[in-house]
Amino acid sequence: MTNTGKGQHKEWTPEETERLQFAAWSADIGVWEVDLQNNTMIWDQRCRELFGISKDQEISYNDAIAYIHPDDRNAVNAAARAALAGENEGYYEMRHRTIGAIDGKLRWVHFRGRAFFDEQGRPVRFGGIAQDATIAQNMLKKTEQSLQDHETLFRRVTSSAPTGLWLSDELGSLTYLNETLVGWTGMRYEDLLGNGW
Repeated sequence: MTNTGKGQHKEWTPEETERLQFAAWSADIGVWEVDLQNNTMIWDQRCRELFGISKDQEISYNDAIAYIHPDDRNAVNAAARAALAGENEGYYEMRHRTIGAIDGKLRWVHFRGRAFFDEQGRPVRFGGIAQDATIAQNMLKKTEQSLQDHETLFRRVTSSAPTGLWLSDELGSLTYLNETLVGWTGMRYEDLLGNGW
């Protein structure tokens, strides 16, 4: 099916369906939908893999939530409820962790989708795509750690330098002063930050 606007759909041709399946497979994308009447998940094999679930296992929405990392469950539920309530035009997007049902493996996943509604505003379909975001998330954490390490090194090197050093943002507000400069001013570090100079 494809959306033609105002909640109406038309059937896809076999060629369109094949191209979509090939594109999803090529991009390593999973396809998901929530069966709103039965409160179950309709997942392709890639989505099942992202949750460490076997091919034939039927999954309820509550089962799927149980395989989400405990620290992420509330946010995932809140985002799904918001989409089904029509907030943000029904769009849903979440990056969160899963814990494999069978393999126990921690994975980061990125889910995007949308809820569709009938003329009375009731949700009739809710689905989208999913991707493994584990590598991207690990790279982001390494980058953040590297920046933090550089910041720590910078502060250690400059804190006891014999000359006064400072950093400011693009508006000229002070964001950092070393100990030497703070000592010269006779003011508290906290009072010098921002526009305190």
